[in-house]
Amino acid sequence: MDTCRPSKPKYGDRYPDHAPISHNTVTIMDTMILSIFALLLAFQAKHFVVDFIIQLNRKDGMSKFNENGWVWPLAKHAFDHAACTFLISTIFLFIFNQSLIVILVAATLLMLADFCIHFTVDRIKASPHLLGRYKVTDKPFWVALGADQTMHHLTHYAIIFALTYTVLG
Repeated sequence: MDTCRPSKPKYGDRYPDHAPISHNTVTIMDTMILSIFALLLAFQAKHFVVDFIIQLNRKDGMSKFNENGWVWPLAKHAFDHAACTFLISTIFLFIFNQSLIVILVAATLLMLADFCIHFTVDRIKASPHLLGRYKVTDKPFWVALGADQTMHHLTHYAIIFALTYTVLG
């Protein structure tokens, strides 16, 4: 047997070109991948529930498109998003055994960031002087809606990054 030649990786080896990885490292990586996927699902569900169920069932839910009287309805809507972000963040950080102070500080900062970003993005989309001047039949309406949704999803990705970095960092 030739001992100078590296052994051929077995079928199914996860990292055949690298040094052996301990079972614990693979478990942590697998856990984080599943956690990121779970967070993506949680934030997608949050976005759907708050934007398309809660907002549409409020009497003043679409008042954010008005020229006047839009601040309070939009603030309530942004707060709904922020509160759900706080809840998701708190649960995630609790599951990963973070200290109470880390949970409260991180979840509160992420909640405030989500509130400010959601409020700003939705106002730009809804303002009759900005992107809200377009009708559903106008092509720019759909570009504005796509940009709005993209910004919300990018916000969620940033929050997910912050959460996973808090746990791993």
